[in-house]
Amino acid sequence: MLIVKSTTVFLKRFYDLNGEQIGTLTIAPG
Repeated sequence: MLIVKSTTVFLKRFYDLNGEQIGTLTIAPG
């Protein structure tokens, strides 16, 4: 669970840095 949570946080930050382009991919898994 901790790994999943950390990954989610990382993807969220990655989304913030790169904008909506990668945001779609980030939101798709969950």
